[in-house]
Formats: sequence, structure tokens, C-alpha cells
Amino acid sequence: MKNKINAYFTVEAAFILPMVMMGILLIIYLWFFQYDRCLMELDTNSAVLGALSENAADNNQRLLYIKNCLNKEYCEKYVAWNYENINIEIKNGKVYVERDGSVLFPFEALAFWEGSNIWNAGTSIEMDILSPEYIVRSISKIKGGN
Repeated sequence: MKNKINAYFTVEAAFILPMVMMGILLIIYLWFFQYDRCLMELDTNSAVLGALSENAADNNQRLLYIKNCLNKEYCEKYVAWNYENINIEIKNGKVYVERDGSVLFPFEALAFWEGSNIWNAGTSIEMDILSPEYIVRSISKIKGGN
């Protein structure tokens, strides 16, 4: 008789444990999503800064440098990310880079707030192309020179 009275703990655990496990997996997957999103933004910034810091003679070399940094082989380090498009423009002394990616959310039943099980994120970077003369003059102004 005593075993029958305490059996309700087993039944409750059978309902609660899957929900707890799904919550833990959801948090881990959200960490992967955030990690990949931050890594995408960091890689895009470093590619643009690298193109601007290289001694590129023209915009075509800068464009080629950014494309090489953001190619598919370079993006294999991401945990759960798929890239959809990368737009690169260089005009009027500015570099524009836009990057979009998506992650397939594994629990389609829990994606009710988004409407689909694909989560999208993107980043955009805009930086000025500075000439070496401008940088030298700015540094000399900071140091107190003319």
C-alpha cells in the first residue's frame, strides 16, 4: 500500500523532466544562435577593417580582400549558421557591407512567436576609407603639432 501512495512522484517526474530537458536544450540553442550572430558581426568588422588597413591600391583590391575573408570556407567555424547573402559596395570613399544569416530552430512547435522555425539575423557595416595623409595629420594634431 505504501508503494502505491508514493508512485505519484514517478508520474509527475515523467511530465516535468521532458519539459526541463527541453528548456535546457532551448537555452543552449539560443546560446549557439547568439554566439554565431556575434561571431558574424565580429568577422564582418574585421574583414572591413583589414581591407582598409591593407595597402590596397584601389577599390577592386579592397573588394577582393573582403570577399576572400567572408568566403564559404572561412564560415565553416559557425555552429548552426547558414548564410543567405553578402552585399559589398565601395563608393564615395565608403565601404558598405551587409550580411544576412539564418538558423533553423529545431523545435518547430515552440517557434510560435516567429511564425516559422527559421530565425534570421543580419549585420551591416559602414566605414570611411581614410587616406594615410589624413591619419598622419590627425596623429600630429593629437600630439600637439601643426
